[in-house]
Amino acid sequence: MTIELNVDQLQTLVEIMTEDNGLKLTKQSFIEVVLDLFEDASGMENVALSDSSVIINKLWNIYIMNSFAPQSPAPTQALSTKSTPSNPALYKEAIRVGKQTLLSEGSKASAARLIFNLLKNESRDAILQAFIEGADITPKGSPTYFYNINKKLKKPKI
Repeated sequence: MTIELNVDQLQTLVEIMTEDNGLKLTKQSFIEVVLDLFEDASGMENVALSDSSVIINKLWNIYIMNSFAPQSPAPTQALSTKSTPSNPALYKEAIRVGKQTLLSEGSKASAARLIFNLLKNESRDAILQAFIEGADITPKGSPTYFYNINKKLKKPKI
């Protein structure tokens, strides 16, 4: 299966990997992270080896360029279509739990999973906003976290 990613898609993948792993990965570690990400991303799990090598090299080049760029704090501004949660108290609790998890475990993915579980009955936009506020995930990265967490929860358990 041949697949091509545009620059925005490549940059988003690098942002996701950087949020979870920082900018100090060796190339081998980076490749392992990318292959794990491919397994979790819809449509990427069956990418041909030749295509994955090309994509990995493009991602690595972006990753290396990002590691030399001055780092600015992640944006924490709200999504343009901020959604009002149906249960504001639960929303605040999810933000608190997410921040606490991020501090104790250092994992944005763990914080996002806890937020998602608490807010699973809220709108998608409310959950995305909670990821930004409670797990320090970028506005561009939050939909990917939402998709991956939602996908894992829907997987049938054997």
